[in-house]
Amino acid sequence: MEKRGSLMILKNSPEIIEEIHRSPALRKRWEKYSQEYEYARDISFDDTCRTLQAIITAILP
Repeated sequence: MEKRGSLMILKNSPEIIEEIHRSPALRKRWEKYSQEYEYARDISFDDTCRTLQAIITAILP
């Protein structure tokens, strides 16, 4: 992670995820996606953002 510089991005992930979470465009895109694909139908945008943050937090050193 350090070699490619992605560790710095991961350390800023709370702010990045919050920005994604507040984005009406990304929320709308998720809603469309979840309507088109049955496996995603019962997964909310909020849950997706929370899960993404939990995964990133778990892998940070």
